[in-house]
Amino acid sequence: VAGWPLHAVFLDQVRVIGDTVLLTGLNFSLDPLVGRFLAPESFAYILKDPEAGDGWLIAPRGGTYAAIATGLTVLVIIGGGIALCRTGDVLVWPVVMILVSLLTPLSWIYHYLAPLAFAPALVDRLGRRTGGLWLIVCVLPLFKPVLTAIDGLGLRYLPVQLVAVLCLLGLAAGFVLAIVGNRQSDEQP
Repeated sequence: VAGWPLHAVFLDQVRVIGDTVLLTGLNFSLDPLVGRFLAPESFAYILKDPEAGDGWLIAPRGGTYAAIATGLTVLVIIGGGIALCRTGDVLVWPVVMILVSLLTPLSWIYHYLAPLAFAPALVDRLGRRTGGLWLIVCVLPLFKPVLTAIDGLGLRYLPVQLVAVLCLLGLAAGFVLAIVGNRQSDEQP
């Protein structure tokens, strides 16, 4: 509606975001973890509110890592499509959503709401004890009071990122176990 120049500006901003690693308390992605562990000196602290001391850490996203993340994203999507065709299991969707979000440079906490909507299926598929424990371990730490307490460690968002990413990977693993278990029970006579 606004014409091509506005689209060009938008696409340029998407490119800038794609070339940047953002470390905050609510952007859960593998990028900041990889960057903080491999090149911690490349991060700069940007103040959003100098009076309050609020801000975030940013760093350039290396071309090699960006290419690897893009390749992995393509593999996750292709693998998810194959898994969905083979199993027909709806739980493939949250696995793909979690993994794709973790591989993108900007994955806000609300990107994980849709996969979390599938979480109760773990109780159904893995049983009350195992599924319930899986939910407690993987979902409870993602609640805001828990993340705030973790952030209180004062390490500029890194513990929050690490806990959130591990919880989300654990949730994806739970869905994979539920898919495999469901498939095995379907194959038994």
